[in-house]
Amino acid sequence: MDAESAIYLETTLGLLRVRASAKAIVAVEFVDETDEGPEPSDLAMEAARQLAEYFTGVRRRFDLPLAPEGTAFQKRAWRELRAIPYGRRTTYGAIAERLGDGGAARAVGAATGANPLAIVVPCHRVVSATGALTGYSHGVARKKWLLVHESRVAAGDPYVTLDIGPSRRLTPRGPPSETAPAPRKRDRSIGEW
Repeated sequence: MDAESAIYLETTLGLLRVRASAKAIVAVEFVDETDEGPEPSDLAMEAARQLAEYFTGVRRRFDLPLAPEGTAFQKRAWRELRAIPYGRRTTYGAIAERLGDGGAARAVGAATGANPLAIVVPCHRVVSATGALTGYSHGVARKKWLLVHESRVAAGDPYVTLDIGPSRRLTPRGPPSETAPAPRKRDRSIGEW
């Protein structure tokens, strides 16, 4: 793998780290703290800029080269997740149907939970067959916030401004605080994606 660079984005949902190789974004993940490392690449900075635009309600789709690591099935499922329209929801079963195996809803759930590209590959838009907000690896409260955010933006409710901080941090301010969860501690025993 190419050498990686990282940039951090402070959000109401917690600290996001964007990791990029020389050619593509490899991970967008919630973390507890920043790590020392090389200066972020132009690609990592572009990804952070697009994520900041997402949080401010300006961006609805990401235009980034992506290279998530996963199985062939996971990558197929993640491609389907990218096809879910902004502000809309679908079910694990519907994704399984689009993949050609209506009985694979649990496998789709597992692939969704292994998604290394939070928000950019919108696994938060997938709900259970009953519409329940289940199965978001970054916490159901974050999933709810993301869905409410997209719903408000899609309805034309602008409410966020952007603070540009030091070179390694961009900070959106002002999302709907009534649905923002406290940052969750990450289980470091799980390891890399």
